[in-house]
Amino acid sequence: MESKAYYYKIGNYLAFAIVGFFLVATIIRLYPLTETTPGISNGIDDWFRYWDNAKDISKNGLLIPSQSSVYYGPGSFFYNYFLAFCFLLFGENLIPIYFIQSLMLAFSILLIYYAFRKELTGITGIALLLTLFSVALLDTYKYYSFRLLSENLAIFTLATFVYFVKLGYDKSKVKFQFLATFFMMLSVLIRPTLFPIAFVYVLFIVIYYFKNPQLKKKNLFGMILFFFLGISTLGIRNYLVSGTWIFLPSEGISDSWKQLLALDFTIIYKKILFSLGFLSILNPEYFPRPHWLILILLYSYYLFIRIKKWITISYSEIILNSFIICFYTLTILFVTIDSYGFRALLPIQFMLIGVSFLSVEKLIPTFKKD
Repeated sequence: MESKAYYYKIGNYLAFAIVGFFLVATIIRLYPLTETTPGISNGIDDWFRYWDNAKDISKNGLLIPSQSSVYYGPGSFFYNYFLAFCFLLFGENLIPIYFIQSLMLAFSILLIYYAFRKELTGITGIALLLTLFSVALLDTYKYYSFRLLSENLAIFTLATFVYFVKLGYDKSKVKFQFLATFFMMLSVLIRPTLFPIAFVYVLFIVIYYFKNPQLKKKNLFGMILFFFLGISTLGIRNYLVSGTWIFLPSEGISDSWKQLLALDFTIIYKKILFSLGFLSILNPEYFPRPHWLILILLYSYYLFIRIKKWITISYSEIILNSFIICFYTLTILFVTIDSYGFRALLPIQFMLIGVSFLSVEKLIPTFKKD
């Protein structure tokens, strides 16, 4: 069998090819590069509302003055500023934004691959990279990379979070722990569903620092302070504009309560099946995603193996598994998951794939570590 170094070299070549593929595919898809705006806003679809909010920020100030009270929506507060920053660099033009979103998807694949490949045999690492690429192409690039929807940014920030969690907590590198915390903070501001997970993450930071007394507690205090100040950005904006401390988009709060109050066994059952890839259970027009079921089964097998050998689990795996389980639970309870297709479930996919592949070698006994 070839050495890991050989497969690492193949992985590096494939990583370069994946970035090139998304660049070329995006040029072809956008040609002749004439659709520079999303059209006339209908005031309903999120891509128009994000566009309007970004224009408001770039022209009238950071507080989004067109929303004169608490921030209503759409759901991602930070994505408005991402678009406004793109306007600052490129003007009000869709083309560079779509290129950036396509490249972020490519780099998200690479971040997950490089985060996990050292724990895999060479050929399993290549299989991970190709799986990430295939799922990205089938689920995100095909349907969502050319829409102004915040999942495009959330996928990237969460992939970066995973990368720095692996470096920061498995190797006790404080600077990477700070970077993981920073990208977790951005992810919360992009996807408000993650807000409760923020407190779970902080709990794990505290446990980690008290389990390792050699670590400086001032770093723990600094990270937590920085994190809570960051995720309070929307609350601070709302206070400055309306004198009210509200930390989530009011539209999202309303929708979440409606989802929670409407829950019964049938709805939960349908949402679970939807999350497993049986999309038609909630909308007959949606096609099934059989690869979702395969990924969940693979993840279930991973959990089975890890529970049997709980002592061997790394701290980064504890954090990521807690995140995955919390994400699915919160999404099923609070989110209209069939909104605009299946975009609500996209941000967790790469994390799920990366963690699940830690068990692939157990399924294929012929792949031995070099």
